[in-house]
Amino acid sequence: MTRLPNGWWPEPPALLGYAVGALLVGAALMVARWMEANFVGAPVSLFSCAVLLSGWFGGFGPGLFAAALAAVAFEYEFLMPLHSFTIAPNELPRYAVFSTFIFVLALLSGAQHRVTQSLRRARDELDGTVRKLTQTNEALRMENAERERAQKELRDSEQRFRDFAETGSDWLWETGPDHRFTRISDHLKIAGVEPEARLGQTRWEFGMDGATEKEKWTAHIAAHELREPFRDFVYSLLRPDQSIMYVKTSGRPVFDDGGQFLGYRGIGSDITAEVQGREAERALRQAQTELAHITRVTTVGELTASIVHEVNQPLAAIATNGEAALRFLQRSEPDLQEVHEALVGMIADSRRAGEVIQRVRALCRKSELQLVRLDIGELIDDSLLLVQREMRDHHVSLRRDLPPTLPPVLGDRVQLQQVIINLVLNAMEAMASVTDRPRDLIIRSRQDGDHVLVAVEDSGTGIDPAQIDRLFGSFYTTKPGGLGMGLSICRSIIEAHGGKLWASPNAGPGATFQFTIQLATAPLERT
Repeated sequence: MTRLPNGWWPEPPALLGYAVGALLVGAALMVARWMEANFVGAPVSLFSCAVLLSGWFGGFGPGLFAAALAAVAFEYEFLMPLHSFTIAPNELPRYAVFSTFIFVLALLSGAQHRVTQSLRRARDELDGTVRKLTQTNEALRMENAERERAQKELRDSEQRFRDFAETGSDWLWETGPDHRFTRISDHLKIAGVEPEARLGQTRWEFGMDGATEKEKWTAHIAAHELREPFRDFVYSLLRPDQSIMYVKTSGRPVFDDGGQFLGYRGIGSDITAEVQGREAERALRQAQTELAHITRVTTVGELTASIVHEVNQPLAAIATNGEAALRFLQRSEPDLQEVHEALVGMIADSRRAGEVIQRVRALCRKSELQLVRLDIGELIDDSLLLVQREMRDHHVSLRRDLPPTLPPVLGDRVQLQQVIINLVLNAMEAMASVTDRPRDLIIRSRQDGDHVLVAVEDSGTGIDPAQIDRLFGSFYTTKPGGLGMGLSICRSIIEAHGGKLWASPNAGPGATFQFTIQLATAPLERT
């Protein structure tokens, strides 16, 4: 059933209600007279309808007014004597019944009108209440949806940060105001430690390195007493299987709304593999240093004849100048100018011999990597002085292409000298069997971005492109008596300097070995 809108039949004005009642009674009178003229008897029901409609439309007042008009019209038109306001005695019962009935109808119709209006008002009020309740319900629904959305965002945020924390660490932990663990996540079990075993303890109670690293733990405990955050604190502990575990942990203090200290919360990670890897790397570097030292000593042994020649030259010159000075002094008139020049030559030759010895000692020295600013051209010249005799014996023609204005590089003099000497010796050995063309050795250097590039090019037998990747592998050699460690050590040295070492065949005969070294102004690249 379709419901009419609120206020579809508003309460009519009082005057309009009376007018409608009069019109209805008049209409009923006219219809009744017509019916009496054409039918038998007077249709009293028409007046009843007029009264009912008047009361329904206008309420008690118009209904009673219509009843009064109907009673007058009925008496005047239908009771004897006709058209008179006097009533015959025998008509009184009829008139009384009619009047009573009409007025009762007026009262009932008015009551119905009042009830209808009350119900209508109640309906309107109920509709208004329903509208308000609907609006309130919609507002509550929207508020509930917003609350659910906020709760979902909060849950997502908590899960996101939990994922970040668990991804960036191995476990989570909490301590109380006394710094004793109150909660440790089960992720610690993956590292081989039961979380329950650490509850109720402080970190410094089970850390193994407290006795050997007192300063570290003293500072750590002091930070806790000052309630300061800490980050990446590393310590060691003993697992139940008696193996050592290294832990890196970070934490921050927690306070309640009133500022009262509640303890610490943080994360922990198992870095045992990382620490052991660093120790293995240090051992490997130590082994490489030992092997490089052995290689240098072996190289010096191979260059003994060249070194002896380099030292003998200034020693022979010293002896010659000394004998000449004696002759000049034994003359009847000593030639002091010649003596002076001979002595100056002796001093220069002694310094030259001393420099040769110093270079040999430096090459044989066993030391860690020491990065300093170096002139790459000067370093190449010093290295070539130690192999001059070898080049003469192998009939090698040397050509330098070394710009004098290259910026300094950052490197270890001894180790870079070892690389250059090794590459030069390899080049000479590659040309040892060449008899149909000149044995040319070219050393070039140039700036390449924030590096300096050094190239050693020979005209030897060349290299097989399929074997280039194997050249720098350990124990791979093409020499009958070689160990296969020279190029491997050279590559390790260059990579430790943040550079690269590689080989390539020439367009013509021979091969070229090249390496890069960072400039002194560039940050050192570690691989």
